[in-house]
Amino acid sequence: MSAARHGSANSAPRPRRDGRCVHTMPSHVMRGKMSIVGPRPHPIALNEAFAGQISPLSRRHKVKPGITGWAQVHGHRGETDTIEKMGRRIECDLYYIDNWSFLLDIKIIVMTLFSRRAYTNAV
Repeated sequence: MSAARHGSANSAPRPRRDGRCVHTMPSHVMRGKMSIVGPRPHPIALNEAFAGQISPLSRRHKVKPGITGWAQVHGHRGETDTIEKMGRRIECDLYYIDNWSFLLDIKIIVMTLFSRRAYTNAV
């Protein structure tokens, strides 16, 4: 599977001419392709694998993906190799979509910065 299809192409650090690496996600926010807060992007292969098993999966594609999100701050990050893990992540994403507010975004940003749970399963 190619890096773009697997999802790593959007989040991998990119080397610059001077040898330093730049993470591409912030540049996606600056160009309007991503939000700071929103459902975290999944690799295309995962979306295809679970689309038939989790019916509301496509609802999360109606909003821009985010660098952090409700699922992440509740510890649902990392590998989603089972339907249960993916289901919990989707449940959090849909909660975020259904209850979005500016204050919820602020809460998620603060939780991302200061909550240990946000870094559970971090690689």
